[in-house]
Amino acid sequence: MMTRQKMFRLAAAITPMSGWSWDDFESRLGEQLGCEVRCITSESFDSGEITGAALRTGDGTAIIVSPANVSDAHRMHIAAHEAWHLLAGHEGCDQNARRESQAEAFATTVGTLAEGRGSEPRNNRALTAAFGAVGIVA
Repeated sequence: MMTRQKMFRLAAAITPMSGWSWDDFESRLGEQLGCEVRCITSESFDSGEITGAALRTGDGTAIIVSPANVSDAHRMHIAAHEAWHLLAGHEGCDQNARRESQAEAFATTVGTLAEGRGSEPRNNRALTAAFGAVGIVA
């Protein structure tokens, strides 16, 4: 079972240290997963329909897909949400309410940490709007 403290440590481990960088996020998440990670956008996804997806390719690469038509802050939230599903070993698309709630809490924590680590959107509160105000309390 994943404790709040372990979730917080994982969020800290994958959150870039000095402002958001997709390369840094992919690298840090890859270290935790033990595989290559790629975050991509898709014109086929619309926010509100399929908001994001996480999958593994035949060679083990983890792919996180988010809609192309969302803000950078929202894309970060989606990526962190999908990262949780990968980290927790969730498979399939069962829309389990508990799993989704945990993924949202994890994404919110990543957003809170990103704001504190100097992400550019911090100044205009875009991350707070995308991630919400409350994360995981360690």
